[in-house]
Amino acid sequence: MTVAFAAGAPLPVLVPLFVAAGVGLSLFGIWWDTALAERVPPHTLSRVSAYDWMGSLALLPVGYLLAGPLGEALGSGLVLGVGSVLATLVLAGGLAVRETWTLRRLEPV
Repeated sequence: MTVAFAAGAPLPVLVPLFVAAGVGLSLFGIWWDTALAERVPPHTLSRVSAYDWMGSLALLPVGYLLAGPLGEALGSGLVLGVGSVLATLVLAGGLAVRETWTLRRLEPV
């Protein structure tokens, strides 16, 4: 999706791609929160959630710091395209772990 944006795809192509990405991110958030709530003991859920958010957001400032100079030096389209490919590869790497894609709901106790 972001690769299409970097490549200069027209708006009628980008809108459905970004809507689908938004739906996917929303579903992921629901599934992630459900998995945490089912598998993490209630007395540690707050701490686990805090570490999760800290880990998820920790490198954002580095990316913000590097994006501008790299975009100026290499071109914004190239930086956006390479960044989106790298992000896709890292996210796809999570699917290499069997437990990621075979995770099932727990039975209520």
